[in-house]
Amino acid sequence: ICSLIAYTLSIIKEVIMNAITAYQFCKLVNTLLQTSLPPQMFYTYVRKGITSTSPAMIQTVEVNGKRLITRAEAERWLRAYCTRNNIQVPGESKKEEEFSKAVEIL
Repeated sequence: ICSLIAYTLSIIKEVIMNAITAYQFCKLVNTLLQTSLPPQMFYTYVRKGITSTSPAMIQTVEVNGKRLITRAEAERWLRAYCTRNNIQVPGESKKEEEFSKAVEIL
């Protein structure tokens, strides 16, 4: 049982280290795309993503009662948003670097 608890805690730590809140994701998207999308939009997409599989919605994981957006989901949503709105997707290497910097700032 102790090894199972340790394994579970390591998974939770990994999720937390690679996940952000809707507000943090909003700030990140606004930084990357140099725009000013409202946080309410992200809260709504997260809330609706709980019960919907629409690509426009943001899927989350629940950790300690908080709904967090994983790095993979953040990247998927950003690509889909850019595609839907004819916005050039930030370059892979640049996006990776900016994503890391933006997450560190938060």
